[in-house]
Amino acid sequence: MSARRSPSLLELAIAASVAVVPVLLAVLLAVAIPRAADDGTRGDERHVSVRHVAALKTFEQAIVRRDRVETPAPSADELLAVLPQCHKAWEGGRVARELGVIDRALVRFGSAENRRVASAVGLDGARWTSAVDAALRTPVETPDGRTFQVRCEDIAFAVRSLARSDARMLDALAWRGTETERTLARWRADQVVEVSPRQVARANPWAGLPGCVYLHANDTSSRYYVAGARGLDE
Repeated sequence: MSARRSPSLLELAIAASVAVVPVLLAVLLAVAIPRAADDGTRGDERHVSVRHVAALKTFEQAIVRRDRVETPAPSADELLAVLPQCHKAWEGGRVARELGVIDRALVRFGSAENRRVASAVGLDGARWTSAVDAALRTPVETPDGRTFQVRCEDIAFAVRSLARSDARMLDALAWRGTETERTLARWRADQVVEVSPRQVARANPWAGLPGCVYLHANDTSSRYYVAGARGLDE
């Protein structure tokens, strides 16, 4: 009787692979099925920084009908003369340059054939610096009652965000000319644009219960989380 041949390494590898496949399939099903159920009930979850929204909201005061612009976008020296407390955060003139980018983008945005605004719009420099001064002095409150202070760095980040990619964010904002009468009823009479948390929220890496708001424990600052498809608005 001939001796039994020992299996080769290739045969052992094939046998091991065949044995592992069912286990992997079971694991994938165990993960995918509950996840699908979660996606159906929890909806879209997003987060937003209240300081970032407050900083962006300064443009609600500054963007007006172009025929009502009284002061052009300020230079770097003019900005620091009005807001000297931001000298360190705004050094280099970047904020002033980006304000110019935003104003030029507003010209194009308001004059396009398929424009979303009722009339041409522009950036009023004096209105913006006044709104920034107020934002820096006025604490902003989160939905759970916590308050945070808007900083010069937040303002610079808001300007950079709006100016990025030739002010592409303008398309995401709400404008007089395309919003419903119900929405416009809560706007100021001279207001032409609105920034809301919903428009600048990002994908939320957290899990949570629908409709609940979560504060970012590590940030100790202004980031809150919106769980549920409806989101959170002001």
